[in-house]
Amino acid sequence: MSTRPAWTSGLPGWTSTLSISSRRLAVVGDPIEHSRSPQLHRAAYSELGLPWVYERERVQAGELSAFVAGLDSSWLGLSVTMPLKTEAFTIASRHDEWSQLAGVSNTIFLDDAGIQAFNTDVVGIVDPLRRLFAKTERRSPETAVIIGAGATAASAAIAVAELGCRHVSVVARDSSRATHVRELCERLDVSCDVTRLDDLSALEASELTISTVPGSAGVRLDMDVRDGDVLFDIAYGVWPSINSQRWQASGGQAINGLAMLAAQALRQVRVFVGGSPETELPDERRVRSAMNAAVGLDESGLFALSVG
Repeated sequence: MSTRPAWTSGLPGWTSTLSISSRRLAVVGDPIEHSRSPQLHRAAYSELGLPWVYERERVQAGELSAFVAGLDSSWLGLSVTMPLKTEAFTIASRHDEWSQLAGVSNTIFLDDAGIQAFNTDVVGIVDPLRRLFAKTERRSPETAVIIGAGATAASAAIAVAELGCRHVSVVARDSSRATHVRELCERLDVSCDVTRLDDLSALEASELTISTVPGSAGVRLDMDVRDGDVLFDIAYGVWPSINSQRWQASGGQAINGLAMLAAQALRQVRVFVGGSPETELPDERRVRSAMNAAVGLDESGLFALSVG
């Protein structure tokens, strides 16, 4: 006998003319072929007994508004990845707190009232780090380095502020691109300096470094690493990455970017199922375990069970 919950009525966002099997979802972005969001979401909906369809859709920069306008009423929402997170924020009529603050969104929820945007990337960074610090009995860091200055870097700035950081160093190829993140830090009452990528090796060691640049960017993290310093490498295409291997060889600890992907995806599932990232799922522990297993993470959701 199945232990999965039995859905006997419509979920939030449903209309009376739609059946449980008619809901569609997708992750959108460009490139999109590498995305592992389908594995995470399909595992969650399977565990919940929801026969929903979740796919990948290639949507280029500037095309998100037209794509959403062309969706029919069977569509429940979208996961949004680069380069569309700013556009996702722009096209929505309602936003959650983190979207409003960051000016970027990675989740679109469609209901009768229109387009609602959420940012689950912030929690996607905060949750794994809090679990790591609790697991290793470490205090939260007071300083952090953020590599990159794009949409995910803005979410990372909010995340480190949530963790209690008082100073952030932002590293970017072009320091002028870091203006938004620097101004965001000021609003968060976190001091901030900006360093060009070419000067990365001159940075002082920090307890926490978050790299938000794609693995394809070829950024080499030539930094001073002390025992226990944490690298959260958001890129997850190949693991362990060259940077994570170097980091760990120097005595630091590296977290797989899949930890963020899984944590933010869980909040997206909450949105799509319950209408809010704060509404826990039925038997959420089982759902989380299924999602972690689907992408090869251990039970903690922090570390890969195998490499590659």
